[in-house]
Amino acid sequence: MKRCTILILALGTLCGGCATTHRHTVLDDAGRHALNGVHPRRTATIVLDNGTRIDRATRIRVTDEETSWYPRGGILMQSVPNDRVREVIISGRGRNAAKGMLNGLLIGAVAGALVGASDDSGMAGRSGSALAGGVVFGGLGAFTGLLVGLSDAETHHFVNEVPPAVKAASRVPLCRD
Repeated sequence: MKRCTILILALGTLCGGCATTHRHTVLDDAGRHALNGVHPRRTATIVLDNGTRIDRATRIRVTDEETSWYPRGGILMQSVPNDRVREVIISGRGRNAAKGMLNGLLIGAVAGALVGASDDSGMAGRSGSALAGGVVFGGLGAFTGLLVGLSDAETHHFVNEVPPAVKAASRVPLCRD
């Protein structure tokens, strides 16, 4: 039981830090292509240069000259020149449920097999305990991964210029000597 508690706490610690993803993409040719590839039903927030926020815009299209969208509940497309658009923010939740479930299954099955193989008191022997541990912990890991994947939030910022703080953070090395 003590091993189970330690394993669950370790998995929770590993997965807890990966629940939010922020990406920044500059609205150059590649950025416009990526933004135009977003599913038409996804909603976005468009922030203009004067601070105006257009929430829940859909069917966003970006050309070389202008950005167009349909407002929430609107039937007429609206457009502004690209130089007036500061950023387009697209948010989503629960996009990584399958990936989280698969990762949890793999981590749980391997950890369960290792815990089961180290248990000598089982009547089924080491291989039976390893199999049972892999199945039980694999199921728990898959369920935990599913929950983490459903709570996962992704925010994609399409910006005319990457903010200085983001540029500086991208240059910081992850490991120091």
